Amino acid sequence: MLNEGQRRCAGYTLIEMMCVISLMVIGLAIVGPPVTREHQRTLLRRSVSQFEAAHALTRSVAMEYGRVAGLKINPSKGRYFVVIDTSAALGSGLTPLGPNKVMFGGVYRLYNNATIESDRSMLCFEARGLPTTIGSCDEPDAHLVFNVGDLSASVEITALGRIQRQ
Repeated sequence: MLNEGQRRCAGYTLIEMMCVISLMVIGLAIVGPPVTREHQRTLLRRSVSQFEAAHALTRSVAMEYGRVAGLKINPSKGRYFVVIDTSAALGSGLTPLGPNKVMFGGVYRLYNNATIESDRSMLCFEARGLPTTIGSCDEPDAHLVFNVGDLSASVEITALGRIQRQ
């Protein structure tokens, strides 16, 4: 059994707990902003890389199936997706992206707190993998800006459909 003096020393005092919590808050205040900034940089890099992958997928789908494929960009909803025209027979060459298009590969959504700005809404490639403007396709030279917090990254797409990070 514990005597009276031993029972009083068995716990922490309120002052000790407040000191420990204060030190933890100070440590978090010092370490928090750089960690948050690095997290934003990572989200920005991932968003740009994911868009580059979807752009490459669009080109490869067009060449694989011998049909026009498009990358539909919807900045207001923060998403984009690959569509392929299924209106013509396989290997028929250039066909516009019309009402018989289907989505290919799912919808790509931007990461949390990321936004995209684009001057184009539909980037298309024809069966040879070259950019095209037939149908509802926009000009291939696009400018996109990805934002996460106060960080941003620009992506330029040339007239030949090549991506250049700024």
